[in-house]
Amino acid sequence: MMAFAGQGGLLIAGPKWGSEGAAADPGFDTQFTVRTYGKGRLAVAKDELTDAFQVAGDAQLLVSHANDLVKVYNAASVGCMLVLGSPDGKRELVHVLAFATGWSSGARTVWVSKKYPGAARLWSIGSAQPMPIEPAPADEYFGTECRIPSGVPSYFALEFEV
Repeated sequence: MMAFAGQGGLLIAGPKWGSEGAAADPGFDTQFTVRTYGKGRLAVAKDELTDAFQVAGDAQLLVSHANDLVKVYNAASVGCMLVLGSPDGKRELVHVLAFATGWSSGARTVWVSKKYPGAARLWSIGSAQPMPIEPAPADEYFGTECRIPSGVPSYFALEFEV
């Protein structure tokens, strides 16, 4: 685990871990003491970890969203996303599932980290054929944005091809 952290990873540990590394400011209030270690970081709990939800939230902040493959905007919540890609990198399937009721009522935007210049296809439950979606280059980030129309169910998949 120390080799992982030393090569650039983030190791999250309990309060009895030890004192390796040099103090670092994480940039936000957290239940962890953050230290640099080689090219990576150690996040050592200040006290016993009793709230799994808080640990998950802090872990996401420590890792950051900078390396996300997918982001969903204008959605009340997203339960999970799964990105599957072909070995040659020319095709990608993005599954999006929301658990909140009523989520499908409004339009959403899905951002993916890769640029896909061609058309995308939206697959949803109850549809025999995919719906064509016109992807657009993202303004703020590199990548591609797809606007999902209102009325699409809370589970759908976007298929991209180069």
